[in-house]
Amino acid sequence: MQNRLYILRIILPALLAAASLASCRKDPSPVPAGDTAIAFSSSVSGTKALINSVTDMTAFKVYGYYTIDGTASHTAFDGTAVTRAGALWQYSPARYWLPGAKYSFAAFHPADASVRIVNPDIDEKGVFKKLSFEYEKTGFYDDFMLASASMTTDEAAANGYKVGMNFSHILSNIKINIGFANDIQNGTSIRITRAEINGMKSSGTYTVGQGWSDLSTTSLQLTSNIPDVVLKKIDDKVYNNDTELTDGTISLTGDEGLTVIPVDLTENSNAVRIILNCEISIDGINYTAKRIEKTIRATGSVPAWLEGKSYTYKALLDVDYSISFAEPTVTDWEDEQATGSVIIK
Repeated sequence: MQNRLYILRIILPALLAAASLASCRKDPSPVPAGDTAIAFSSSVSGTKALINSVTDMTAFKVYGYYTIDGTASHTAFDGTAVTRAGALWQYSPARYWLPGAKYSFAAFHPADASVRIVNPDIDEKGVFKKLSFEYEKTGFYDDFMLASASMTTDEAAANGYKVGMNFSHILSNIKINIGFANDIQNGTSIRITRAEINGMKSSGTYTVGQGWSDLSTTSLQLTSNIPDVVLKKIDDKVYNNDTELTDGTISLTGDEGLTVIPVDLTENSNAVRIILNCEISIDGINYTAKRIEKTIRATGSVPAWLEGKSYTYKALLDVDYSISFAEPTVTDWEDEQATGSVIIK
């Protein structure tokens, strides 16, 4: 009897420990015990709302698919949220690398974006043949970035079993600054009481490698009350209230600009209009109210807004109180400041 009790005392704790480990593992895939979990890693630190660098990516959503021996693809991740905790990226429950499998991953940021992946097409090598997302904007300052990666389990092993994602902006960044044309006389004062930008597209389908399509005919409208914008011309210098403007202009869209779905500006259906309600006076008299409208049109250097590009427009108020545009400046909307495997550009 004592020997039996002694054996039970040894075996029972071991059985309980094994049962506990089995209950903790919630992997839906038929993966043998001891296989390595799929991981996403990066070492990024704080940032601002509009992503210009890796400094503020705290979460993204990921889709993942795999094939084995050229069979039909299977789902590993289905819009799973991946969140940052210090230098680690975490999700639950864990998914595991399958021996001999070939994987494709697609991710988007921000994690709360209104996005739906559209029937991804995977070839026998586990690579996306077609990858599309349906996207709907909820505001002019919302960023939207995509990343994709393909690898086998053996390739992942050489990278520490971590999936590196290279996120790219697929929207355009638009900045609009306003000032006076040279022929505006000294003593002119214009208070901008309301600014609207109408005609931005609100939704569409983005296909990796092909771009945007099926843009919604519904337009977003930006309306800002900006009573602190008072442009004055004194001694050939331009002021906002009492502050001299270095280049003679002030921003209507904020320092970071607007994020917009790229469009072909040569198409009339993509027309974007600026509307300003103004109060105008000269030397404190001749007060008048004006509603000024101007369409942003294609130019020789900018026939279209392209993904990942930043455009700065200078809107100049002419002597007849119309608006003219100088040729926009174009820069790459990139800042590759990654210190880990998640890169923003």
